[in-house]
Amino acid sequence: MLILILKLIIVRNLENKIENKTNGELKVGKFVKNKMEELINNDLLSDKEIINLQSKDYSHDKLHIQYPLLRKVLPNDPDKIDRYWVKKHIIKGKNYFVRSEWYEKPNNNDKPHLLNWYM
Repeated sequence: MLILILKLIIVRNLENKIENKTNGELKVGKFVKNKMEELINNDLLSDKEIINLQSKDYSHDKLHIQYPLLRKVLPNDPDKIDRYWVKKHIIKGKNYFVRSEWYEKPNNNDKPHLLNWYM
């Protein structure tokens, strides 16, 4: 019960922090960057989750996004891949691109799905 209450408090705090830029808060894209760097830098993504996040279907089911959250960097890849940030991240010794397209419109809001996955 205590864990559930703590999770609810954390989710509410995160929702408040990412409301929108006009209130001096983080927009969803910046929030994703920050949280992904936190997960990567602290080695919090399991091997299974890294594999799952490279799947279009899993990313769609969990995050309601149209492309995989992670894309492994291939030897012949250009420096920039459409729909992914240029900065490459090393996760468990391998290079990955992280998806860059995030929306917070009334008819397409990625925030709630991202928060559910993150928690």
